[in-house]
Amino acid sequence: MNAGIWNVRGLNRRDHQMAVKELVSECRLQFLGLLETRVSAVNVSRVQTFLPRWSWFTDYAGPGNRIWIAWDDELLDVNVLDLDAQFIHCRITIRCAHLSILATVVYGANDTISRRGLWQKLVLLANSISDEPWIVGGDFNTVLDMSEVCGSSADIHLAMTEFRDCLLDTGLIHLPVQGNGFLGIIAVKVTAAYGNDWIDCLLMMLG
Repeated sequence: MNAGIWNVRGLNRRDHQMAVKELVSECRLQFLGLLETRVSAVNVSRVQTFLPRWSWFTDYAGPGNRIWIAWDDELLDVNVLDLDAQFIHCRITIRCAHLSILATVVYGANDTISRRGLWQKLVLLANSISDEPWIVGGDFNTVLDMSEVCGSSADIHLAMTEFRDCLLDTGLIHLPVQGNGFLGIIAVKVTAAYGNDWIDCLLMMLG
């Protein structure tokens, strides 16, 4: 299974929709996280028609509606398990393989204080997961290394430290990803019951 996460910075325009559709086709994606769509509730149904065979989940009850997820309904079952202003947490089941994986699509807040709520909730999620592989990906609005930013400040160093502490506390492993630039930082947690076979599967999933 191939999955992608993209900060599209607006999905109302037709050319943005076609760019997403082209990405899905070229990378053979079956699961997609879209961040910062900027689509109002009244326009959701119209916008989502560019992937006609896909199912969608959006949360307009939450603040900002910053995250959408979509999946190929002919291949996957997706159940949303938890919602937050900074993430959608779900279980993805690959029908043909009878396998499931937990996935959390993240769009972190712009400020350090608000992101602390995200770190705390990711730790809570990690503590609730015992025997399923888990992948976390998206735009965390912070970095793990100074080489990823221009300039330096105390705030950047603090944000980096808190992000690293979150990965340590959750047991997530940061995976370096090279590709088309549509996928943000990702991390995985694989239980001993699944071992390296699931790590291989997750790496394939990221395309």
